[in-house]
Amino acid sequence: MRHVGGLVLGIIAIPLVLYGTGWGYARTLHVVGGAPPTGASQILGYAALGGVGLLVGLILIPRLSPLATFLPAAALLVWTGALFWNTQQAVGWAPTGAAGSGMTSLLMSGLYGLLGVALLLPLLFPRRWRRRDDDDGGEFTFFT
Repeated sequence: MRHVGGLVLGIIAIPLVLYGTGWGYARTLHVVGGAPPTGASQILGYAALGGVGLLVGLILIPRLSPLATFLPAAALLVWTGALFWNTQQAVGWAPTGAAGSGMTSLLMSGLYGLLGVALLLPLLFPRRWRRRDDDDGGEFTFFT
């Protein structure tokens, strides 16, 4: 049942990560030279990026099913790989509008590949595939 919940969370996380980072990045592009954000649109862009960071942290840190991080990682890495295979087609997959331009910028800069690798790492830890009550953490003796 834990893996079904991870699967559902992973499916929900894919558009949240993609649209949240794309829209937030597009809104914060106009902040240059270390100047503080002035408009409400820029502040909302930083809030969107912070929300995506919080979401990524919430699916990385606790012992959820690895499927919760694998599905967004697979989507990001496949899109990054498609960029190397056929750039025009990969860029064409981005939606139109502010979120799409931000997604394209993040894709072309390689940040989606970096985020995909970071989300893929919990998949490599076998302990995350077992339930919590399967662990041998109950009784520990120093001398047997």
